[in-house]
Amino acid sequence: MTQIKSFMTADPVAVQKDKTVFEAVKLMNERDIDCLIVTDAHKPVGLFTTTDLRVRVVGEGKDPKKTPVMSVATRDIKMVKDTDEAMLARNIMSKYQLKHLPVVDGGDLLVGMLSITDLVR
Repeated sequence: MTQIKSFMTADPVAVQKDKTVFEAVKLMNERDIDCLIVTDAHKPVGLFTTTDLRVRVVGEGKDPKKTPVMSVATRDIKMVKDTDEAMLARNIMSKYQLKHLPVVDGGDLLVGMLSITDLVR
C-alpha cells in the first residue's frame, strides 16, 4: 500500500494560533488557498477555512484585525501520520466529509497537508 507522504503537499502553509484573522486571510490570499493550518509550536491545533471566515467572522460581525485566528478556527480536526496508508486518509475524509487533512510525523509535528485532490491524482 502507498503511504500518505507519497501524496501529501510537503511544507504546508500554516499560521501560528496567536495571529489575527486578518494576517491569516492575507497569507491565504498570497498563496491562493482556501484552507490554512493553525499551529502551536509546529503542532496542528486547528484549521481555518474560507467557510470559517464567512460564518464565524463576517457572519458574526467580528473585526478581522482584532480577532485571533484560533478563536474562529475549526478545532476538532482529524489528522493522519505521514506513514499511514492513503486508504486510511480516504476513509477519514469520506466519513467526515473533509477536503483537507493535516499530516504529522511520529512526534505530531506538522509535515504536510493532504487534500482530496491529492488522493484522486
